[in-house]
Amino acid sequence: PVNAGSYAVVANFVGNANYEPASATATITIGKSAVVLGWNQPATVVYGTPLGAAQLNASSNVPGTFAYSPAAGAVLNAGSHQLTATFTPADAANYTGGSVGTSIAVAAAPLSIRANDVAKPFGAPLPVFTASGAGFVNGDSFASLGGALAFATSATAAAGTDVVPAKAGTQ
Repeated sequence: PVNAGSYAVVANFVGNANYEPASATATITIGKSAVVLGWNQPATVVYGTPLGAAQLNASSNVPGTFAYSPAAGAVLNAGSHQLTATFTPADAANYTGGSVGTSIAVAAAPLSIRANDVAKPFGAPLPVFTASGAGFVNGDSFASLGGALAFATSATAAAGTDVVPAKAGTQ
């Protein structure tokens, strides 16, 4: 036998001058071999980086396929996340499948927010301030941020026509 399974074993003795013929049967069971799986912890990625081959690279000592969770292309939020891979051997008749896990760290993406300059006439109320941002990823926008955008300025309604410097921040 060359594959895992149960096989009948037959022993036959044809006999000789001193002994009568005899036979006996038994069963031999060849078990499936366990695979050896490994997965080195991937390097930290920045939020917005889709998972790919650099992160989803578990290994085994026999040919087969891995199914990953989360799957390739997933974008994880900043923080620490568990990754799992389920292995299916190409030779399922002789090898057992298995699973392996690791963790990945996802760093926050850098974001730059700038208050937009505005002008106002003397005596007029302060205008509505707006801001612009650079560095949004993964289709995010100001609406994706938690909290409210807050503005502060030293200008007052009595100030003259001027570019009103504003500072933006979140709270």
